[in-house]
This record gives sequence, C-alpha cells and structure tokens, in this order.
Amino acid sequence: MDMMGGLFRLPNGRLYSMIPKHRRGGGFTIIEVLIVLAVTGALFVSAVILINGKQNVTSFNQSIRNVETEMQQVYSDVSSGYYPYGGSVTCVKGSRPVLGNAGTDTQGTNLDCLFLGKVVQFGISATDPQQYLVFTVVGLRGSLGTPTTDFATSKARVIAPEPGESGVVPPAYDTKSLQYGLTVSSVYLNNHLAISAPAVGFTSNLDSLGKGNGSQQVNITPIRGLAKLGDTPTNAALHVDGSLATSVSNPPAGVKICFNSGGTRQSGLISIGGTGRQGNVDLKIFNSPDCT
Repeated sequence: MDMMGGLFRLPNGRLYSMIPKHRRGGGFTIIEVLIVLAVTGALFVSAVILINGKQNVTSFNQSIRNVETEMQQVYSDVSSGYYPYGGSVTCVKGSRPVLGNAGTDTQGTNLDCLFLGKVVQFGISATDPQQYLVFTVVGLRGSLGTPTTDFATSKARVIAPEPGESGVVPPAYDTKSLQYGLTVSSVYLNNHLAISAPAVGFTSNLDSLGKGNGSQQVNITPIRGLAKLGDTPTNAALHVDGSLATSVSNPPAGVKICFNSGGTRQSGLISIGGTGRQGNVDLKIFNSPDCT
C-alpha cells in the first residue's frame, strides 16, 4: 500500500482518499471559518491593547515630565527676576498693594511695589483637562528707614482678582493644562499626606534683593491655611493672599505633588526643595496609583 498526496492505493489497485467526502471539493466549513475569524480577531484585539498600553505609558511620561520642566522654569524665572507681563499692571501703595489695569496699550507702573515671586495653585475646579495656575506675587516696597523684610511687612498678594475685584484687578497669571488626562491627587509637605499645601510658592528671599549678585535666593513656600485643591481662580487668589504672610518657607523634606495617570495605573511624584536644596525638582514614577 503506497500513499500519493491524500490518497492511498489499496491492494486491489483502487485509490482510497483519507479526506472526508464533504471536504473533497476543497474549501472550509462555516465552523472552521468562524474559528479562524475568532482567533484572528483575538490576536488583533491583543495587538491593539498592547499598542494602546505603550502609547498611554508614553503619554503619561511626557505629560508628567512637562510639569517637572514647568516647575524648574518657575524656579528659574524667580531666581533671575523674570516676570513677563507686558507692563499693563499698575501697583501703588495702600494698606496693601493696590492693583489696577493700565490698559493693553498703556505702560503700567510698579514704583511702589516689588515682585516677590510666584505661586503655583494646583487642581483648579471644573477644568478638563485639569488646570493649574501660576500667579505672580507682589508686595509693597519699603523705604530706607523701614525696609521690607518679609511677606507680612510687604502685605504680599498675587496679581489676580479676589472675589468682588473682577474687572478692577487684572488676572495676570499663566494658565497651564495637564495633558493626557493627568490629575493632581495630593500636594503635601515633609512627607506627611495630612499636611496639605495645594499651592506652592517660589518666593524671593527678601534679604537677597538688591545685593547685585545677579540672582535672587529663592525659598520654597508651601501655602496652607484655606488653600485647597478644587478652588476657582478667584477663591485661590483669596486663599493664597490670606495665607502668604503666615506660610513657613523651606520645609525640611520639601513639597510633594502626586499626579495620577489618565490612561494607565501609573502615578508620578514631583518633589520640590528639601535637604537644603531649594532649587531641586525631582520626579519619581510609580507603577501604581496615588504614588505608593
């Protein structure tokens, strides 16, 4: 008995096929086609999930590193005394800095005031993608006999309207958006989640002003008090203004900001300051939510 392809030659010389009669005409049955389609579909879905997962991880890494770069830039701006606001803001003396809008075509004045730094407020309410604001801080300029020595004596405030000041005080702040679904879950200091500080100040050390060394010493000043995640811009300005004078700078372990990913189970922890290095901005990524 010999074999030719799918045929066997029987002892009597006749050929016998091992292929069932219903298959001898070629082709596949409906069940076989469905099985092939199911396997192909499963492979396709697996490939899509794998590709989307890698894209989500890439998007998360890009978005969190953008925030890290922004924080480094804010520190650098304050250190160099750079405040890019077009010259339309006026600031004159009063019981506190009296702010006004000189108009888009008019040069503003700030002879009575000093720029003292910036404050970053996280988690602005009702924003999608979630936003954070970069306020500029201004304070009253001292005199030779009574120099400005701290935020309390300078009556420091941000250049932004508090409730009831809209249309009078210009909203001279930068609005930043978190990309790819990134959100802030917590901002705290000294490694204690219970010590919340949803706004972080990068503030000039007033002792370093006017020393002619080309840069200012910058303090990291977590804003506590009434500041919270989920504030509106006007309430954030009010809460920051009410807490600047009593906020303590340079916590020993710095400020921690935890970001959750919108498309993966990852999270990222940005640390600012601490260990005597106020200009230090570090990022650590976790393959779990809530920076744990």
